[in-house]
Amino acid sequence: MVMHALHAAVLHLGQAVGVFEDAVVVRDDNDAAGGVPRDKSAIFFAVGHATQKAGTQVMEDIRGLMRGNPTIGWGLMLGTAAILGMPPFGVFASEFLILTQAMALHPWAAPILLLSLGVAFASVFGKVQPMVFGDSDLKKLPHQPALVPVFVHLALVLMLGLWTPPYLADWYRQAARLIG
Repeated sequence: MVMHALHAAVLHLGQAVGVFEDAVVVRDDNDAAGGVPRDKSAIFFAVGHATQKAGTQVMEDIRGLMRGNPTIGWGLMLGTAAILGMPPFGVFASEFLILTQAMALHPWAAPILLLSLGVAFASVFGKVQPMVFGDSDLKKLPHQPALVPVFVHLALVLMLGLWTPPYLADWYRQAARLIG
């Protein structure tokens, strides 16, 4: 998505700081254990429950999750906010670092990056908002959905947005020095 374009933008900035920022982006986009993005997996769990609830995988037919099962709605909305880079989730820190680096080295690139982020936000949020807050006559699921994975993954993304363990930050700085 837009994060891949941001990866390319950072690498084109060509500075050691840019390499550090790209490492932060990779941290936010992949899980060290197997390359599975935490924010995306939270959304996948929530969408799986939403499709069970609606009986369809067509986005236009999934509506009103907040009314039928608020925890599924909140899981999907928070996961979407995380993946779109809303503060205080980890992707926001990545996008902020990339934007400040672009403004310092290539000020002309900052408006392009901001516009790209705005278009991505509007297009994704425009699809998810009716799914979560739209009108619906869906009934509750006959079983309680397993939402612990959704909120555990979101908690990890939130933690990395608020605090990066010192050993991880040191590792990124060492990698930036070696590359840059």
